[in-house]
Order: sequence, then structure tokens, then C-alpha cells
Amino acid sequence: MKKISTLSSQPSQQLTFVLDNGNSFVLSLKYQPTQEQWIYNIETENFSLKGARLVNSSNILHQYKNILDFGIACISQDEVDPFLDTDFTTRTELFVMDKNDIEQVESNIIKAFAENI
Repeated sequence: MKKISTLSSQPSQQLTFVLDNGNSFVLSLKYQPTQEQWIYNIETENFSLKGARLVNSSNILHQYKNILDFGIACISQDEVDPFLDTDFTTRTELFVMDKNDIEQVESNIIKAFAENI
């Protein structure tokens, strides 16, 4: 899992990532002040996701796991979804995950769920 450390308080950000397998993707983030939320877009050679709301998640791209070979975790210190323009500099972190990271996170979630039954 690799932390995205180049995020800032800018209301519009675009970052390009090259994955370990050589594939790449573009992550665009846009802050919506009237709605107090961050919106993201993902672009790859064969996939496009536009206008999704950024929320706390172990993998915001989980529903596309059979299409994408990566994931993105969004974790806020206070477990509240990102809603401020300063969130990426104060309390929210994003991480890029490869397939192995995704499998490990999902395994941990299943294990924690089973322990609480």
C-alpha cells in the first residue's frame, strides 16, 4: 500500500500514478464547497469513473475489483467522510493498493467480522 503524499488543499487536483505492473491511472479530485464534499474521477486506458463521492473506505473502488487491478483506500482519523477543503492536509489520507494489498485488506475485514459474530 502506498500513501498518496502529494495531496494538498487545492480544490482541484489531478494526479497520475504508474502501478508496479506498468499500468497507469489518473485520479482527479474536486472539492464541492456548497455540498461540503470531495468528488473523484478515475481514468485508465479501458475504464472511466466520473463524479463519485469520496468516502471513508478500505477500498473506494471495491465494486470494480473485477475490472481494475488496483484500489484506493480513504481513511480519515476521525472516521468522518472528507468534507473540508483542508482534509488532505489535516485528517484524511489516500492509499493506492495493488491486488495483493486488496486481498490482504479484505481478508482482515472478513477475519474481524468473523471474530465479532
